[in-house]
Amino acid sequence: MDVKKHAIKIRELLDDISNSYGYNNTDSMLVLKDILASEWKDNISSKDI
Repeated sequence: MDVKKHAIKIRELLDDISNSYGYNNTDSMLVLKDILASEWKDNISSKDI
């Protein structure tokens, strides 16, 4: 797995959230975590359980 590639994209998302909404680093991370959890929950299928 190319961790660096994904880390760069995650950092871009965090920076975008911070800049767009004025959130600090912690709040931006929590928002991104909630988005990821929501996407996971919405797209999980019974075969993944």
